[in-house]
Amino acid sequence: LGLSDIEDKSLVVVSSARFQTLLQQLKRPNLFPFDPGNDGPGSGFSVLSPLPGELPVYRPTGTVGVSTSYAVLSLWPGRQPNTRMLYLSGLETWSTQGAANYAIDQDRLTDLQRRIDQDPPDGPRGKKSPYFQVLIRVEGKNNRARASIYVTHRYLPTN
Repeated sequence: LGLSDIEDKSLVVVSSARFQTLLQQLKRPNLFPFDPGNDGPGSGFSVLSPLPGELPVYRPTGTVGVSTSYAVLSLWPGRQPNTRMLYLSGLETWSTQGAANYAIDQDRLTDLQRRIDQDPPDGPRGKKSPYFQVLIRVEGKNNRARASIYVTHRYLPTN
């Protein structure tokens, strides 16, 4: 898949957080970047500007069979006017599945909309825009997503 394949189209990308070559080429803002965990504790998602109560990095935890991981849902403007790009990315396959489940769950989307509606126009999560990223905690068992829970969100610039 190359840039010419997505010109003038809205796009949904489902991908592991480890493989972001296309996103690197598009140079989209990312406020929850993948952290490979080179210092030893394992991969996760960083929070570039943590708010009170937020961690600087969210990493998976778990026991045999039961795990907690993370995923990010990003809605960016497309390269052309009136197009958008939805990107769902998890640390594992099952956490990416959890992001997809979150994106189509009416209760989760209603909760997200309520949170967005409550944000001030230029608050601590950034200047309000139609583009944003949502960090999601995914609970799973036996490599299957069981629950997808909102952690935090940030607004992205419109240009």
